[in-house]
Amino acid sequence: MKSAFCDCKIDALGRMVLPKPIRNSFHLAEGDRLDIFFDDDKIVLKKHIEGCYFCGEAEHLQTFKSVAICKNCLAALKEI
Repeated sequence: MKSAFCDCKIDALGRMVLPKPIRNSFHLAEGDRLDIFFDDDKIVLKKHIEGCYFCGEAEHLQTFKSVAICKNCLAALKEI
């Protein structure tokens, strides 16, 4: 995993600005949604994906390591 150091401050309303190079690296634009995960002493931000990671299907989703996968793609992966 790549890592970058950024000394960001949280303002009085609890907001923090993600530096432009980080937003660009993850193709984040104004209005994009982020998922927030907690891992021990870490806060993990992940770009929100509405459907299956592989095909975009929005129904019958299961999550594997914080990635949504539909039943059809999951079946296809099992055949590999």
